[in-house]
Amino acid sequence: PLYMGCVVARKAFATEHPDAVAAFLSEYETSIQAVTGDVSAAAALCETYGIIASAAVITPILNLSFFMFLPPLLISF
Repeated sequence: PLYMGCVVARKAFATEHPDAVAAFLSEYETSIQAVTGDVSAAAALCETYGIIASAAVITPILNLSFFMFLPPLLISF
């Protein structure tokens, strides 16, 4: 399996709570940096918390994954 992440919020919520959204995105970026900075530790946490059965399985995926943090986009639907 390929594990991917995405963050989506209602435009109204993002507009009404810009400080909360900014704080969340800052923590999310810190999390991405932690994973890419120490893949072995991140893989061990994935195993510990049952995200995947074995750290040995996820480690190569994390090493090959392309992590990118993009600034938020507000799109109306």
